[in-house]
Amino acid sequence: MELRLSLIRSPHYPDTINVDEDLQDYFSEPRRIKLNEQITIRPLLQPELEVHFLISSLTKDDVLISCDNCRIIVNTKNVRQEKLNSICSNTDETIAFISQRLCQILKTFDIQWSKQTVIPTILLHGIDDFNSLVDYACRQCGYHCHTVSSQLLAGDSAAATMKRIEQSIQLAAKCTPCVLFFNHVNFLCKLTDVENDDAIVTNGLRIFIQNIRSTLINNGP
Repeated sequence: MELRLSLIRSPHYPDTINVDEDLQDYFSEPRRIKLNEQITIRPLLQPELEVHFLISSLTKDDVLISCDNCRIIVNTKNVRQEKLNSICSNTDETIAFISQRLCQILKTFDIQWSKQTVIPTILLHGIDDFNSLVDYACRQCGYHCHTVSSQLLAGDSAAATMKRIEQSIQLAAKCTPCVLFFNHVNFLCKLTDVENDDAIVTNGLRIFIQNIRSTLINNGP
C-alpha cells in the first residue's frame, strides 16, 4: 500500500522543511485516514511548530495506515495552498468572546475566497498586542496567520521599510488564505532617516492595501 502526502504551504515553515522522521513516528501506530484529509505534525525538535499535510493519494480510501503496512511518500513537487481545517481548542473564554467579530469577518472573506482564482491577503494592523485574538480567530476559520512585528520593520529608511513590508505581503500571499497581521503598527511611523519618511510609509502601505482590494474586485463577485 502507498500513501502520498502534499505539504501545505505556511508562513511558519519553508517549503523544503523535512519532517520525515516525525512522520514515521506519527504513523508508528495505526491511524485511520481518508483521501484529502489533513494531518498535522509537531516536530520533536520544534514542538511549538505545526506542519500541515494533505493526503493527496491513497491506494484505498478510509483505511488504517502504519509504517508497517504502507509506504509513506511526501510529494515535494506538489506544495499546496490550502485552507486549514478549523481547530477547536480550549482557549480562554475572554479571548473567544472578543474574537467573535473577527471570526465573522474571516468567514465573510471565506465565502468570497471560495470563488477566487487570485486570492487576496487580509491585512490587520493594531497599536496594541492582539496576537492571541488574531491567532484564535484564524484557527477557528482555518486561515494561516502570519504575524509581523512592526518593530522589526522600522528604523532604517522609508525605502527599506517598504521593502520589508512588501516581502511580508508576498510571503503571506503565497500561503493564502492567510491573515497578515502587522502588530504594533505604530512603530512604522518611527523612522530615523528624513522627516517625510512617515508619510512615505503610510502612503505606501495604503497603496499595498489598495492593490489587494483591486485584486478582490477584479477576480471576485
